[in-house]
Amino acid sequence: MNSLFSRLWRHCSKEAKPEENFFSELVAEAFRTHPELLYRWLDKIRVQDIPRAGSLEVTVQEHAEIAPDRSGFYDILIRIQHDAGVHLIVIESKLDCPLKREQLRDYQNELTNRMAKDPGVTATLICVTRDFENIDPPDGRAQFIQTRWESFYEILEDFLQANQSYLADQTYRFIREHHIATPVKITRPHLDALVNFGSCVQMLDAVFNSDIQNRFRELGGRMLTRPNQRIRSLLAGWLYGLRCHHGDWKLGFHLGFWHGYPARGVVYAGGIICLNGQTPEDTRTKMLSAARACLNGGSAWKPLDAPNYFATDPGFIWAQPLEDALAKANNADGVRGVLQPVLNSMRQFKDEFSFPGFRWDKDSQDELQGELSEGV
Repeated sequence: MNSLFSRLWRHCSKEAKPEENFFSELVAEAFRTHPELLYRWLDKIRVQDIPRAGSLEVTVQEHAEIAPDRSGFYDILIRIQHDAGVHLIVIESKLDCPLKREQLRDYQNELTNRMAKDPGVTATLICVTRDFENIDPPDGRAQFIQTRWESFYEILEDFLQANQSYLADQTYRFIREHHIATPVKITRPHLDALVNFGSCVQMLDAVFNSDIQNRFRELGGRMLTRPNQRIRSLLAGWLYGLRCHHGDWKLGFHLGFWHGYPARGVVYAGGIICLNGQTPEDTRTKMLSAARACLNGGSAWKPLDAPNYFATDPGFIWAQPLEDALAKANNADGVRGVLQPVLNSMRQFKDEFSFPGFRWDKDSQDELQGELSEGV
């Protein structure tokens, strides 16, 4: 079972949706069938000193000896045999899974060791993601390149204008249909969702230049900047969900908050109480009832104002910190008994959940500025 479709069938039989290994098989087959695609792509992303003459071997999920007690798998490994030796190209592909920096470090170390043992070996490590990243290059001798799958998509598009290839065409269509080359588009609903949280301030400071910050403030309306609402887990969940699901903010919130925590039940983060869809209905009803009980006509709790799409989802309630709610509850209607576990869960969640910040370069900022103009 070595044909392309047999390999793809093997992935489909294990997984409910196309995943990274599935896509890696497609890309690898395109490189095997049309080496010109590979070399055009390497030129586009400015890989240096790639030998053009020699045999080409492309493998997927090849075992890598990272350390004596640890191993891994290269998403795509390309060997270019030439007169002076061999050039290795390792492609680490990330679509929906968060990038693990230690992976790149381990792969760089392994390639550097190979180069130290054999003077005829040269190597390149390429990290390809769907969205914008700004990765610190791992230390080592292998050339490191960071790019997005959009660069390969553009090469396919140009290639198909002058060549007929069923495989290249289907790969091109697959990338387009699954939004593999499409970064998050910032539209007005996204702005509304984002700027309603004080965490936005931290992200703006870390990511955007002052012009784009001002644009966000102009378009997004008021920002809530009370320190107790700047909770990192909110930003982490929002970014994870939105980046991995490309504009579906509701799905993004759910999956972002619950990524890695499917059994937690309820989490408080950045002023939002999220009720997990897996929580039993009676517990969900209790939580909503407790939250409403805290209203008491006062200011401790209030529904999130403005966007209707929040107001119509009972799973999200805008709130002051839970500590304030508990202080006002006075055990009335058993509110404290319901909310105290939520507070405990929130504290545990906040300590455990982390997500790296993003630092975009000038080109990425300019591109985002264009998307902002188009999206709003």
